[in-house]
Amino acid sequence: MVLYLKNLSPRVTERDLVSLFARFQEKKGPPIQFRMMTGRMRGQAFITFPNKEIAWQAFHLINGYKLHGKILVIEFGKNKKHSDLHAASLRSSATENTTKTSGS
Repeated sequence: MVLYLKNLSPRVTERDLVSLFARFQEKKGPPIQFRMMTGRMRGQAFITFPNKEIAWQAFHLINGYKLHGKILVIEFGKNKKHSDLHAASLRSSATENTTKTSGS
């Protein structure tokens, strides 16, 4: 389960996020994964948890937390398969619209 963090201060580092979310790491479970965005996506991060329960706990405890002077905004990330299907349907729809328009 993925949490999407936004409104991160430019001063926030991956180390800050690891410290903030360390309490949710299960001792014998797979590690929590952190991905800080750069470039145009700066100020955002994705955190992958091993299961939904831990992600929900993190969401409820950390959403709205003030880190380096900015309030964290957390949303649930989209399932990759769902995102891929949605993108494919948008491409298909755009192709159909282009075909209809050029055929008129």
